[in-house]
Amino acid sequence: MNYYYSIDGTEVVGPHSLDDLKSEFFSGSLLPTTQVCAEGTETWQTLATLVNPSPKQVAQSHPIPQQVHRHQTTHPSTVQARKNQYGVKVLTTKDRAFGGKFDPEKLESALNSYASEGWTVAGCDSAEFPGFLGARSELITVMHRTGGCMKKYKILTQKDRFFGGKFDPEKLESAINSYVPEGWQVRAVTTASFPGFGSSREEMIVVLEKEV
Repeated sequence: MNYYYSIDGTEVVGPHSLDDLKSEFFSGSLLPTTQVCAEGTETWQTLATLVNPSPKQVAQSHPIPQQVHRHQTTHPSTVQARKNQYGVKVLTTKDRAFGGKFDPEKLESALNSYASEGWTVAGCDSAEFPGFLGARSELITVMHRTGGCMKKYKILTQKDRFFGGKFDPEKLESAINSYVPEGWQVRAVTTASFPGFGSSREEMIVVLEKEV
């Protein structure tokens, strides 16, 4: 099991394995009062409850005045509030990454750019809006920041090598399953209409996601 930890109550670090935390503790880098939280839970506890050191080990690893220990102690609710900060970002073709025109490669690049900042895809859909030459279809991707693991994204459309430009449900299934061994999972699926030569074309868009 992996754990997050916070020393000062303002920055959450991790996740790290228990062995790594023990190593940091016995090297003197982390205090017995350091707050830790198991990945996937919301319960915070002191590192000492996990490591369970003897008084002699604590003294040898942390020859620090008692007042410093009191200064480092952080109330779990303070750390939890920081960890649970939540934000939402709405991504459309008006975003700087697109230049006003949809392109699956630009969408993939945009998602991964924001993912590197901690954003993850919450959902994806399309909608039609009035335009000068008729209705226009807009792809809308909602991203949110939850404090979880960093993600990476891949966009699968009919331009993918599996399709040859023509949609086929069996090819879509085969394409998705071919990415599964690499850790990819389906995060969102939608369709959108885009201008073509003489008429609009309907494009299937599959958002794949995996942990970094």
